Amino acid sequence: MLQDLRYALRQIRKTPVFTAVAVITLALGIGANAAIFTLLDQALLRSLPVSHPEQLVRFRFLGLHTGNVNYYGGDEHDYFSYPTYRELRDKNTVLSGILANAKAQVGVQWNNQPELASAELVTGNYFDVLGVRPALGRLILPSDDLPPKGSPVVVLSFNYWKTRFNAAPGVVGKTLTVNGYPFTIVGVLPPGFRSVISGYSPQVIFPFFTTPLVNPAMDDFNDIRSQWLTVVARLKPGVSHSAAEAGINPLWQSIRREQLAHTDDSEQLVRRGFLRDTKLLLLDNSRGFSRCAIRSACRC
Repeated sequence: MLQDLRYALRQIRKTPVFTAVAVITLALGIGANAAIFTLLDQALLRSLPVSHPEQLVRFRFLGLHTGNVNYYGGDEHDYFSYPTYRELRDKNTVLSGILANAKAQVGVQWNNQPELASAELVTGNYFDVLGVRPALGRLILPSDDLPPKGSPVVVLSFNYWKTRFNAAPGVVGKTLTVNGYPFTIVGVLPPGFRSVISGYSPQVIFPFFTTPLVNPAMDDFNDIRSQWLTVVARLKPGVSHSAAEAGINPLWQSIRREQLAHTDDSEQLVRRGFLRDTKLLLLDNSRGFSRCAIRSACRC
């Protein structure tokens, strides 16, 4: 072995260019594979860093849809209107909490320096349902999720706080200009948490009712036919997916009958697609909402 090692070293000294190319190629290959595995681990394999992620489920429905959909993955059956979310949240008896969220992009200005930032709109119970605690200040509360009066609030992601705000602890209480409007910074997310949307890393997070300021194009959240929210729920301890799904579908049928009343078409085919062929599915969301998870669920 020592002879082979000495021989290999002599050959390396004789061909330095070949050696350099080989080393660089190996380094690039190893680095690329490590990066891909890291993304795969974060997007598909690792559970969300929340309290009891195994209790999280995501809503998806079967059946006809005749309204408007704005989505960023999956298809129209993965998205719900705000009135539908509100009915599911307030009238269900089998889930301990239901949240909703949506992606957005905003223009922000800090210290007179403007930039585009990735954003997320979340319902006021978002962090309570997930069991996420702040790294600094506080997170969004149900009391923040009301039609904005005065200066609405915003939460920063941990990485954005570090890179854009130099991890300044005094940032809480300061004003961040968003799309020309003043928002009060109330807190910073913990370092391990990003979003329930797998692979998405919003830099700023807003209460849902600031939608008219954050994303004016989606200012139709009272329209029952406008679907643009992903909906995630937490199972009650000891309740299985199938039991919760069976328990919430009578409510889903009631909501669908209300939706049918808002359609312009009362043909038998439409009624069948809305009522007879519909069902609300509760899918595993311990790793977050992603296209890959949707494909796997559809194959099943």
